Amino acid sequence: MDERPSTERKDGPSTSTGAHTAPVALGGAQLAAFGIGSVAAGLFSAVPGVLLLFYMTEVKAVPATLAGITVFLPKLWDVVTDPLIGRWSDSAGRLGFMLMGSIMLPCAFAVMFSATATETVAVFVWILVSYLLATTAYTFFSIPYVALPGELGRNGRERRQLVSARSIGVLLGVLLGAGAAPIAVNVFGSDAAAYMRVGFLSAGLCLVTMLITCASVWTLKKRKQPTRGSPTALHEQTGRRSGSGSTALALCPLFCTQSLALVGLAICMAGLPYGVTRIGLGEDASGLALLCALLTAMLSVPLWVRYAGKRGEVGVMRLALLLLASSVILGSLSIGRQSFGLSVPAVIVLGAAIGGLQFGPVAYLARWTASHAGASGQAGRAAGWLIAAEKTGQAFGPLVVALALAGTKLSKESVIGEGLAGGMTPFLFSLTLAVLACCGLAAWLILRLQQFAPLETR
Repeated sequence: MDERPSTERKDGPSTSTGAHTAPVALGGAQLAAFGIGSVAAGLFSAVPGVLLLFYMTEVKAVPATLAGITVFLPKLWDVVTDPLIGRWSDSAGRLGFMLMGSIMLPCAFAVMFSATATETVAVFVWILVSYLLATTAYTFFSIPYVALPGELGRNGRERRQLVSARSIGVLLGVLLGAGAAPIAVNVFGSDAAAYMRVGFLSAGLCLVTMLITCASVWTLKKRKQPTRGSPTALHEQTGRRSGSGSTALALCPLFCTQSLALVGLAICMAGLPYGVTRIGLGEDASGLALLCALLTAMLSVPLWVRYAGKRGEVGVMRLALLLLASSVILGSLSIGRQSFGLSVPAVIVLGAAIGGLQFGPVAYLARWTASHAGASGQAGRAAGWLIAAEKTGQAFGPLVVALALAGTKLSKESVIGEGLAGGMTPFLFSLTLAVLACCGLAAWLILRLQQFAPLETR
């Protein structure tokens, strides 16, 4: 089985014929080089989300409606382009797309916060076009990147290590983007020049980290020597003749599970400031809670890797959903009793759930790629659908929160003021039910994974 540790020497491959090449263990430097590119992914996800809307409305005086369109359209564009670019990378190769994205993204990222136009419409077009170019460049890099662990890893342990390195890098990038970028803007003066400097610094960091990962992929591809019957050889023989229909059907439960789980997680993140305020900690405490959750998520990834080695990737997703539901229940109890003591474990459990949901689905995809004949030739389109499902879930979370606000007909003051028994308000109660419903549906879909996309024995 591919999951068993090799008994060959670690100083070189076996010279025997007719057998698979004995893998040399991945070193810490190799894993760090592969994973560091995802820091750029986290930065690009976080920095525009934290700074762009404020930059447009307050610094460049763009109307809120146009600013909202600027933030929304690239996300819709991503959902369309992710599967397409994944499909193209299946036939044209992964590394070329990654190199293209590594050059394009920093350029578009820097331009996005450097609008020199003065008229409102011109500023709107400048930022919208640059943001669309940046999201396209990001897709060029990220989709082949997500597809690679199943092709580069020579056994289950290596695949999980590669996915975990990526997961830690993404969380680190989000932490830097959401935490350090606003601080840097304040240090530089909070004017247009300050945003431009932060944009250039972020672009430079993205360029360096992405190119390091491209070099790592090139090295790992040289290291891997496919033999007859290996997943890579099967890709060369049959992968490009495989259609996309079987991939979409087989992994549909995974895509739906990821989308539902991210809806629940996004609801938690969007509702976090309301819950923190309701406990009486003040709105600023929501940033501290987010920091604690992200740090916990990073620290939990190695534990998820070990758990996957014993229970499999499906087990990781099940437990992560259970933790997400548990976090919401703990948070509801802390709000209902207005107890700070219950809010701390709620945030820690939420962080552990974030780590599992970041690692589990991509690890499952990597293992599915390695376990199915011809699947390596469809890994790019599968990665595209998976990331598109993730982004769809992230977009719907805040929408659910907005609908809950409208449905309960509550202003911000009533959301954090008059409530039900204890400190729970109808608004927060409805969010709790929504997250639990998402977790329940996602858990049910996980049961279908083994039926539609069974994996070989661990």
